[in-house]
Parts: sequence; structure tokens; C-alpha cells
Amino acid sequence: MTALRYPRATIRGDFVRSGAGLALSLGPLVSVSPTSADRQLLSGLAILFATFAARTWVRQRMTVTLDTDSLFIAGFAPKKFAWGSLSGLEMRYYAITKARDQGWMQVTLRGEGVVVRLESTLEGFPAIVRRAAAAAAANGVALSPATRENLQDFDVPAEHRQ
Repeated sequence: MTALRYPRATIRGDFVRSGAGLALSLGPLVSVSPTSADRQLLSGLAILFATFAARTWVRQRMTVTLDTDSLFIAGFAPKKFAWGSLSGLEMRYYAITKARDQGWMQVTLRGEGVVVRLESTLEGFPAIVRRAAAAAAANGVALSPATRENLQDFDVPAEHRQ
């Protein structure tokens, strides 16, 4: 069994970004008229940054335990995901630049009504991806071309990328 968490530096950076966004959107709200379009825009941005802060808070308290049979997520919304129930695997890359040299990956696991989404900043993310790919191959799960391509970045054997 391996217990994994999102690194403190990543969480801290996300809190700083959400705090700055909230300050820059809530601060000017006091100076705009109640009916202006600016107020609606700033309110929308404040909601977006507050949502990001809440999501970061949830990830800060999350612990992911990986073993041969399952993945257990402890925290705000505990989940247990059995590898034998895997019926969907999706790997997405979110690029910051067009050159695709900066960004992050997200894996989405589906099975028996449970959906798990984890980001590549999670410690041990490659081990989870390789285990998920092996489970997908064992369960006969068809993978999209984008998922197959993204799995190559994690040294997943070709027979698990079908």
C-alpha cells in the first residue's frame, strides 16, 4: 500500500493564486455601481476563484492510497475504486503553451458508478496511471487515441495502450 498526497508547494501555490484572484476581483467590487456589467464580470470572477480555492482545500486534505486491488481516496468525499470494476480510462493533457512543454495531465477513472479524477501533480501519479492502464487492458476497456498517446509519456507497455 502506498499513501499519496498533493505536494505542499503545489497546494500553497494554488492557494496564493486563488487568493490573488479573489483580491483582484472582490476589491474593485466596492467601487463599481450595482447595475454595471463590470460588477457582473467581477462577481463571476470572484465565484471562479472561490471555487478554485475550495477545490484546492479539498485536495489539501485528500490522501490517495494505492494497492494492487483498489484505489482509496480519503478526505472530504471518500471513495473506493476497485481496479476490477474499471470500465473507463481517460487521460487528458492541459497545455499552458502551444508548444506543449508546460501543462498538466488529468486521469479520469470510471467504474460501477464511481468517477475518480486525479491530476499529475499528485505524488505517485505515474504509478496510478500504469496501474489503471493495466486494469483497462485486463478489463478490455477501449481507449481513445488521445488517451493512448498520453499513456506513452508514462512508459505504459504497448499492450496496455490498445
